[in-house]
Amino acid sequence: MPDSALNPGRQSADISQASELREAIRSHMPQLDALRGIAILWVILHNAALDGTGPPQSIAMNLIDLLSNIGWVGVQLFFVLSGFLITGILLDGRGATNQFRTFYARRTLRIFPLYYGFLLLAFVILPWLGIVTWHTVGSRELTLYWTYLINWGQPFIHQPVFPHLWSLAIEEQYYLLWPLLVIFLRKRTLAYVCAALIVTAFLSRAYIMFNYDRAFSEHAMYTFTITRWDALAVGSLLALLVRSDSALVYLQRYFTRGFVMLTMLLVAQIGAMRSFAPSGYQGILNQISIAVWFAMLVLLSIAPWHNQLDNLRPTFSNRFLRWVGKYSYAIYIFHFPAKLIWFSHFAIPVMPNAAWQQLGVTLYNFIGITALATAASYISWHVLEQPFLRLKRRFVLARSTDAAAA
Repeated sequence: MPDSALNPGRQSADISQASELREAIRSHMPQLDALRGIAILWVILHNAALDGTGPPQSIAMNLIDLLSNIGWVGVQLFFVLSGFLITGILLDGRGATNQFRTFYARRTLRIFPLYYGFLLLAFVILPWLGIVTWHTVGSRELTLYWTYLINWGQPFIHQPVFPHLWSLAIEEQYYLLWPLLVIFLRKRTLAYVCAALIVTAFLSRAYIMFNYDRAFSEHAMYTFTITRWDALAVGSLLALLVRSDSALVYLQRYFTRGFVMLTMLLVAQIGAMRSFAPSGYQGILNQISIAVWFAMLVLLSIAPWHNQLDNLRPTFSNRFLRWVGKYSYAIYIFHFPAKLIWFSHFAIPVMPNAAWQQLGVTLYNFIGITALATAASYISWHVLEQPFLRLKRRFVLARSTDAAAA
């Protein structure tokens, strides 16, 4: 018998907290903007900050080097957030007579203007003006960018021009296919589908790792949709769980213990191996373990319980992180071009064995690239994105009279 059945006071508190959480997830959750901020800053550190600085020569530099090497998990956090939010939007919109049209129209207005605006600028306008020429870009690579399929072709392309766009391709493929399942399947069946996606991603990584050479397997394990969709499925499963009263009982009861245990295991692994790779033997398990941890972090940020972990809550209300998170989509798109510009014009050479100079240059590069990408994103938000986002008001869910039954 559950403890709450023996303790009416606790049962009442559980019901109250569950109702509070259900109300919170139906509105904008600014805490998730802070998580987006963490994710994009970590991605920038991973992709840009340490370029050209040489091997670490100090304790502080070793720590930054480690954080940079495992910065790929920032994309994993984005995947979990996408799965959680998109599945939640679809679940809460059930019963609307225009759900398909509304969902795809609003996603199009949010995603396409910036993405295709960036491609138009990079591959049409700037080359036409003679500002930049992409000598290495073939027609196949261009086609993959324009069709959101670059993640499948990237392992076969030598030095793609914009290697960071693979993750946006995976998310767009998810946006196209997942809504069909969410709208037509029962929640319990959806949970089984999420579990199946998690298992197939794990098995796909293992199969590729053991059956292909290292050069190909590392790229494929990192960019193929089938090897990365478990993070999206974990986020989607979390969206289902927080909308289930029976699941919330167990989440409330055992969350803190599970979160602490998984955190300790991950920290011990990183400390022992001094790495946390997304591919190779480590990557088979690492991708799913960090996705589960991020799902727990998402729940921690929005749930009205877990007093034992209250010392983490100020992070979720940090104004700077929320502000960065607001522009994170554009920052992600612009950070790689910002990296190319920064290291072409503003890089500072590092003297061998100059530990503190190395640390200073690393921070200098990180701040500079972040500033460039954020400035471009701020302009993009006000000039390009916001006008399209205002059009979302024209696409509102229309409830039928029997929506409740649906």
